[in-house]
Amino acid sequence: MAVVYGDRANLKAIAYKGKSKKPVWHYRFLKKEDMDKRINELFESCEYWEEMKKQRKLERKKEIEDLRVGDILYSSWGYEQTNIDFYQVVEKKGQTFKIRPIAERRDNMYSHGMACDVKPVRDKFIGEAIARRSLSGRHGYEHLFKTTDEASHYKSWYA
Repeated sequence: MAVVYGDRANLKAIAYKGKSKKPVWHYRFLKKEDMDKRINELFESCEYWEEMKKQRKLERKKEIEDLRVGDILYSSWGYEQTNIDFYQVVEKKGQTFKIRPIAERRDNMYSHGMACDVKPVRDKFIGEAIARRSLSGRHGYEHLFKTTDEASHYKSWYA
């Protein structure tokens, strides 16, 4: 929403997005054309953002629909090191699925001894089942990706 006020010599506008009480911007304009352009850009930006949100929601839903029992997933995380966690889908009901952590096997050690490639070991469970509704972590810190039994993933650590 944009609110325009002032007179021809002193055009002002304030713009809000959604239900926000804080303005996105609050400007004084020298020309009406500049003000109209800025307001149109805001509306186009909001429309684009809403379209992107719908598209991401559909993509996330499709990711879950394509998931099958037995699929292997992995997440890569870490600060100044790379940790890999493997999971296997053990149950799926609608948009909810259960995964269990599975073991990894080292495939290729690097010469400095603090990194290797790892591969998942199907059906070698090392933890209890975890129920999920999304491949994305709740707060964005972990995302699960599909992988295969033979795909190698880089892992590193400190002594």
